Amino acid sequence: MNWRILIADDNKLYLHILQKIFAPHEHSEMSDNSISFETDMFEDGKPLVEFFRAEFENNRRIPLCILDMRMTAMNGLETAEAVRSIDPEVFIIIFTGYDITHDELIKNLKRDVYFIKKEGTGGVRIEELLSLATSLLINWNNQQALKEAYMEKDRTHRQLQTVLNYSPMITIQQDLEGRYQLINPRFTEVFGLSPSQVVGRTDADIFPPSMAFARARQNRAVIKSGRQLEFEEQVPVGDIMRTYLTVRYPILDENGQITGVGAMSTDMTKRREIEESLREKEAYLKAIMAAIQTSVMIIDPESYKILDVNPWTSQLLGRTKKNIIGRDFYDLCSDGLKANPSQRTFSDEYVLQKEDKELVYTRRSVAKAEVKDREYLVQSLLDITDIKNLMKKQEISIDLAKHLLYMTNGVPPRHTPLSNDLILFAEVISVPCFKEGGDHYFVRNIAAKGQGRHEKTVVSLKDQSGHEVGCVLRSIITDLIHHEILSKHEMMPLEAVISGLNDAICRSDAFEPRDFFTSANAEIDHQTLEMRYLSTGHPRFFLIRGNEIKGLPERGKSGRNTPVPLNAGTAYSAASCQLEAGDKLIFYTDGLTDMPRANKKRFITFEELKYLIGDMLCRDFALSVSDIMRGILKAVSKMSDVEVIPFSKNTSDDDITILCLEIENRNAYNQRILRPGDSDELSEIINELYKEILYGLKRQGFVYSELGVRSVLTESMINAWTHGNQQDSRKSLTVRWRYGNDFHLEIIDEGDGFDFSRFPDPKSEENLTKASGRGLYIIRRFSDTVHWEEGGRHLILSLRKHRDSVAKVHLRRKEHLMKL
Repeated sequence: MNWRILIADDNKLYLHILQKIFAPHEHSEMSDNSISFETDMFEDGKPLVEFFRAEFENNRRIPLCILDMRMTAMNGLETAEAVRSIDPEVFIIIFTGYDITHDELIKNLKRDVYFIKKEGTGGVRIEELLSLATSLLINWNNQQALKEAYMEKDRTHRQLQTVLNYSPMITIQQDLEGRYQLINPRFTEVFGLSPSQVVGRTDADIFPPSMAFARARQNRAVIKSGRQLEFEEQVPVGDIMRTYLTVRYPILDENGQITGVGAMSTDMTKRREIEESLREKEAYLKAIMAAIQTSVMIIDPESYKILDVNPWTSQLLGRTKKNIIGRDFYDLCSDGLKANPSQRTFSDEYVLQKEDKELVYTRRSVAKAEVKDREYLVQSLLDITDIKNLMKKQEISIDLAKHLLYMTNGVPPRHTPLSNDLILFAEVISVPCFKEGGDHYFVRNIAAKGQGRHEKTVVSLKDQSGHEVGCVLRSIITDLIHHEILSKHEMMPLEAVISGLNDAICRSDAFEPRDFFTSANAEIDHQTLEMRYLSTGHPRFFLIRGNEIKGLPERGKSGRNTPVPLNAGTAYSAASCQLEAGDKLIFYTDGLTDMPRANKKRFITFEELKYLIGDMLCRDFALSVSDIMRGILKAVSKMSDVEVIPFSKNTSDDDITILCLEIENRNAYNQRILRPGDSDELSEIINELYKEILYGLKRQGFVYSELGVRSVLTESMINAWTHGNQQDSRKSLTVRWRYGNDFHLEIIDEGDGFDFSRFPDPKSEENLTKASGRGLYIIRRFSDTVHWEEGGRHLILSLRKHRDSVAKVHLRRKEHLMKL
């Protein structure tokens, strides 16, 4: 309760006395020690009025003012009029030497003003003052509580009326005789009947007899059971028969007696149509699965037993369905080709054995599916026996060969965490011409195995001699061997890896005497940032540090070697250097430097490339390595009079590949720590952040979708605030963003986290009508990379600076191939 009192008297002695009066008094039976008065003392009326006004404007109301009639600057009467003009509900007690019937006081202060006459010496009666002040404060607080109760009742009524007015459900109330007492606007909208046409009438007065009879029977069932019941009914609306799910419930009075029946009806017509459509689709799917010319198996992920198969599986394996179901899939593999159980969800190839021992080459693809909280593996097997035979005869297209190469090397990791909150950014532009050459590359992260060893990133860019299928197939063989060496000997030094690669190729007989490849290779220690590197007859790559541009390996020093393959047993050498935050690396094949050859009859030298890079940095020192890479490609293609569009078009005579790396500082971010109180405040914060981020994206030259940026920011912050912090204003929401080669956005909440790997796909048929999962789908749809840390409490996503639609299709195609 509010026990605040303002007191004004120009006599300091009286102020002191009054202050003691309103402190707890154990000696007086009139005092109430459970009441703790809050008093503020003033020596004149004017400062009291100023204080009163300030408190009122800050919504800190004061119920009672006690004033002395005679004060110097502003007397009690003037003070009372002033505070009453600010808050008409304030109670006022005035000390006066006049008789309480003084005409002037009665004329100016007509209500809720109480007078206490001072004694001859100016004293006051303590018990009278305490009793009156206590009563007035209790009265004021009761009035406020009553007012709030009426306001709350009014708010509740308005809210209920709003629900009724805007509810998509038909809502009604009827008495025990079936007479309508209430209908909402939805009823009027559907049936075209206003409240004046319905209230007081029964269903028999409004609807056809059969429908009225059915509704009356439903009401009787609710009244008899005394509980809520559900009914599905067919209701004619105009010329259309619609299906409604109606929930009828008893309406009780204060004594628990049924006084009527309420009902809420939801139009289920579209849902029933969807259900019927789903049944048709299920029948359709069964028919398709029976006719599909690919093996499909449903497998238990724990036992790996086959639970169901389609008819084509029986034909593929030459076995009956009964002979297949219940068996472990790996029992069907040919001898010596059984897989490691820990690798049972990869997309890979298997050689299966028919019942007559004939071998079948298959490409297996596995996807997880969850039905009623149970997980299944859906496995498809494509018969590639003919393809295998064609490959053996080299009757294979170069396009398919390129796809196989993509599957060998995968998609380079774009952002790799390093020590001290650094990140290794990697991006590649590769534009084949399919006339000569054979560029291929990979960027691979190697996990640390063993104490004292560090994780590392291995980069390899190679250029095969020759052309068409033969060169691409050698590329596949080369990188398969390279990957095998890295997998078996994770911590082998770089020079030993390349020496081993040379030896293996020399022994493989895969290369003709005239065949070879050049390469630029590097490995970066994630902990120390030491980079070891070597070249095998390849153009030098660039190390850019600030305004210094260096070519590696340097002439006359370690790391420069002859192309592969050379004689078996050749020892290759490597060099090393210490990388730093902000360093940029650019690798390229000779297709870049050879670009002017056809039209200009010349080559681009290393020094010319270095000058181009220096010129770009002079114009913009903060250029990212991604911008430098694109700037080089644009400048060289222009001076060569050829057209080279990343991932799309190459009119030069050779493949062109540029691979760039940059060590970025993850902590170079902008940050906001927020605690929104409600959804409206959160919406304002999102709008402000969106404008600030959009301004930064424009300044940094990002190509972006405003819808995409807004959608990602909005969904990320709403998810974190709603599902993470549970809308708790005491919990903070941290937003970080930075502009580098990509735009990075981080949203951190203080919730319990969630298992993002098990979130349902909103695009699947069973989730199309569900609301959950759409926010994460939108985030993934508009972002290029998305991952979570700290158990789902820390979202990290990125948007590419250069949003080339052809490049995005190219990347998705490679990612799709990796999933086959």
